[in-house]
Amino acid sequence: MDTHTTNSDAIRAKRYRQRQRNGRRVYQIVANATQAILTFAIWYRFKLGVQPLLALFKAMLVFGTVGYPEDKRADYAVGFQIAVDFFVLAVFLVFIGNLLGRGRSGK
Repeated sequence: MDTHTTNSDAIRAKRYRQRQRNGRRVYQIVANATQAILTFAIWYRFKLGVQPLLALFKAMLVFGTVGYPEDKRADYAVGFQIAVDFFVLAVFLVFIGNLLGRGRSGK
């Protein structure tokens, strides 16, 4: 058995597994963001008594830091949602930083 072929196959397999892990991480981040949006949409729906699509829209506005529900009853929830959104963003930025840093170090 040729040692060069075995080493290159092992390196190729390692890179393939790394790409698969990166794909799963991206899916997980998207799932976490979706979960945060839907959780707060449900909260806005029942606490504020708005229609489901409007509650989803308001939760998406807060997630994108574009707007927020004007109702005073939502003040604490909006603040908490912003904190959760920044946490999801921080996880995403760490992932991107690790991905870019790994590419530059040659590992």
